[in-house]
Amino acid sequence: MLAATLAQFGPDNQSTQIAQNELAKILQDGLHYAEAEDLFRAVLAKREASLGIKHVRTCTSLNNLGLVLSLQKRPAEAEPLLRRALEAERAIVGESDMGVLILKRNLARVLGELGQFPEAIALHEDVQKRAPGKPSARTS
Repeated sequence: MLAATLAQFGPDNQSTQIAQNELAKILQDGLHYAEAEDLFRAVLAKREASLGIKHVRTCTSLNNLGLVLSLQKRPAEAEPLLRRALEAERAIVGESDMGVLILKRNLARVLGELGQFPEAIALHEDVQKRAPGKPSARTS
């Protein structure tokens, strides 16, 4: 699918980026974290260049890269990406949007991995207050 999309649309097209992102998620699910990371980084670079930081897809790419870094036990690298995504997404959609809540939940997990428990707990409590239950992941 990715090869066909690349051939049809070229490397910088949004459809190609979506296909690369989907392949990266499959690789991540298959525990091929390094390969997934490479693709997530490539998609993020293209989205930052074409869409800018203040776009939901760019925020999603930051989130995806942060998550795969966290899965590789690299929370110190994941934290700034998730913070950037959260700040930008808040500016785009507002504080109570489900995407913002998902980013807060993901950042809380990473902060917990880093031992930054007061901030992690505060984020977690805010998510629970705004959306009882567990927000689902958004990785498109």
